[in-house]
Parts: sequence; C-alpha cells; structure tokens
Amino acid sequence: MGNHVHEPREHEWVTLRTFDDQIAAEMMLNFLRDHDITVTVLGNSVATTMLNRFNTVLDIRLAVPRDELEQAREALRGFEPEGELEQQPFRGPMPYRTKGKRPKEDPTEDEEPVRRRYRRAAFALAWLLPFGGGHFYAQHSAAGVVFATAIVGNTLLLMTTGDSKIGSLVFLFVAADAITAPFAVARYNANQVPGASAQIGRAVFTLAAAWVLALICVFCT
Repeated sequence: MGNHVHEPREHEWVTLRTFDDQIAAEMMLNFLRDHDITVTVLGNSVATTMLNRFNTVLDIRLAVPRDELEQAREALRGFEPEGELEQQPFRGPMPYRTKGKRPKEDPTEDEEPVRRRYRRAAFALAWLLPFGGGHFYAQHSAAGVVFATAIVGNTLLLMTTGDSKIGSLVFLFVAADAITAPFAVARYNANQVPGASAQIGRAVFTLAAAWVLALICVFCT
C-alpha cells in the first residue's frame, strides 16, 4: 500500500479510521484519494508479513488534515452502507464480544474486543496460505485444522506419487476453503461462530463435496 500523499500546509493530522486489515485499509485509502481528500497512513508498516497475520494485530491508521475531517467523513458514508462503519474513532467505544453471549457495552475478563474481518481478505488468504488460511483468518480454527490436514496430507501424497489427479484434488480443497471462508467471516462478524463440532462437520462436508467433484472430473476425462 503506497504512502504517497500531498502534504497539507500547516494542518494537524487527525486519525479518521483504524484497521487491522491491510486490504481494507488499501481500499479506503484509494477511495479517499479518488475523492481528492488528503490522506496519509500511520501505524504499522505495510511490510508486515502475512504469516504474522494470525498472531499480530495490525494497527493501520488513515489520517486526514483536521480541516478536511468532515469532508472525509461525508465521503465514508458513500463508501460503506449505513451501519457498516465501525464505531471507532468517532462513534463511541468499540463493542465487545462475549464468549457464547450477546455483546455487552462494558468489557469483563471473559470478553475480548470485536475486530471486524473482511470477506475479500479471507478469500485471498485461502490462496496465499493454502493450508486453511481462509478459515483460520475467520477465527474458525477447528475448520481450519480440517482443511489444513486435508490439503497438507494430499500435498505430501502428491509429492510422493506425482499423481496429477491428486494435484487436482489439492486444488479443489484449497478452492473450497477460499469459497466458504467468506461465509465464515460473516458468522464471525455477527458473533455467531459455531462450536468446534459444527465447524468440523461443515468442513468435512465441504471437503467431501470437493472430493466428489474431483471424481466426476476424473470420469469425464
């Protein structure tokens, strides 16, 4: 994500939005620039590696000159549907996710801040980290383990046998992760992440469907 900006003259920078997702930050940065709004990037460097994405919270901040703040806010209302903008930094405190309960206004020891995930990021990570990366990003760890086991296991089998049919199966497993991970992100954002058993069941069903599709393709060739 580039960091080329038109430096404002004698203006104070004010944080407009914060992100923990590089792709979403890039999209909004380009959107603001397209609307002739002066904007710069603060916080984490965009060189932060994708492999640390699951363990390190990215802190990417878009800042604008104070005298362009209202103009930037108005532009954001056209960027995202009403109600999609996070509350921070202008709309009150960040909500909290309670494990197994509805979100509350005040955090307690068993609560953690809600950090929105993005469907496009889940789809991209499934291909960039082809071992269940899409579902791990969506905080569906049990499903991620199932996808990782199937993909890595068949990849090792492919390396041993060199069978191109197994290669096709691995591709379909990765594609299955990429296609279904955005739905997992939607469940996470709605605070409806299912339990481990339900995640495993869905993942196994998806992989079975991919395996059947692979068989069909073999018979058709």
